[in-house]
Amino acid sequence: MQLKSFIEEFVQIIRRTAADTGARVIPTLVTGSDKVPTAFLEPDDFVGLFRHSAARVIYITERRFNAETMAMGQMEENESGVIDTADFEDDVKRYVGRIPEFQSLVTRWTNCDGLLCSVTATFMMDGIMHVIMRNETWLSEFEEDADRILEDLQHHLDGRRERAQVTV
Repeated sequence: MQLKSFIEEFVQIIRRTAADTGARVIPTLVTGSDKVPTAFLEPDDFVGLFRHSAARVIYITERRFNAETMAMGQMEENESGVIDTADFEDDVKRYVGRIPEFQSLVTRWTNCDGLLCSVTATFMMDGIMHVIMRNETWLSEFEEDADRILEDLQHHLDGRRERAQVTV
């Protein structure tokens, strides 16, 4: 598991560029609409165009990693699986949080707690919203790891539900 932080370096570059150009950094996520043209840029292009634009404001959202919170979040994103098919929907989070596989996942990834894992930055220029969205590469590894555990949990819950239906 590689923990080199591209995101930390990139956020520092954006903040330095904002300071150099006198732009204000606002910590919020900007969402567009289909009526706003949007350009998704690569890091060097984003910083270069931001410097060139003389934009007065840049919006940045930084997300810090927490293994337990992110694992639960991954489960919630997978609602079509675990949550929808669980017979005990209200108790599923408590149940999942206690199973050894979930605890093992959290333990394996706790060393990343507190690290920046993703960033979204946005500024406007000439009526176009310029955006960069980046995740650390290790975040994908975590999500794949969590998905495998959730898939195993889904099979376990399906089997448990089937056994409960047979005994009824």
